[in-house]
Amino acid sequence: MYYLIAVRGLPEVPVVYSVCRNIEVKITQVDVFIETRGIVMSVRKSTDSLALARDPIISRYRPFAKKYGKKPTIRVYPEVLIKRILTAGTIPHYNSILDIVNAVSALTKVPISSIDIDRVEFPLKLVYLTKDTTVRDFRGRSVYVARGTIVLEEGSGRIVYVFPYTTTDIATINTSTKNAIFIGYGAPGVPITLVTSSIKMVTTRIENFMRGSTCSQPEINAG
Repeated sequence: MYYLIAVRGLPEVPVVYSVCRNIEVKITQVDVFIETRGIVMSVRKSTDSLALARDPIISRYRPFAKKYGKKPTIRVYPEVLIKRILTAGTIPHYNSILDIVNAVSALTKVPISSIDIDRVEFPLKLVYLTKDTTVRDFRGRSVYVARGTIVLEEGSGRIVYVFPYTTTDIATINTSTKNAIFIGYGAPGVPITLVTSSIKMVTTRIENFMRGSTCSQPEINAG
């Protein structure tokens, strides 16, 4: 039931979220592949490395990236995706849902997380870490997260997303997922309308490509 679900943002990082139910996650889905490939081609034609370096949206998220020593550990994931598109002409392929989310994120440059709602406790809330920690990303890789990084915690305190970079392995979308929440993240200077439209682009595609799925209207929370 939608009214039991809440996501709390921060004044500096508002969130926009929508819940989709009765989804069917596939490793490969031809119509989704064609759709995401079209988005990737559009991104590749509309930008280049120089434009990306001074992009007005990406630049708003860069102050939230963190380094450990000289090595970046937390990056702006839409920027990572776009760099992949510019060099390889593709985005990583995971499954039908994550591919839609990544394609839209690369197009709008808004970080978006996707979380299996049946594997978390609500509310979800953005907080600043009070101590250094290490998490595993959705691929199982270790990620160092420094104190002061903004993370999304679930009700029991587990970290489900590291802003503005990666979802953890706590509630990853996989082929057993039936119900998911999609969260878009703002930043100072990023229009909330852009974040809202990014989430709407994701949920519209899910409803179009996954028969029987239903998604709630986007909701906004700024803490």
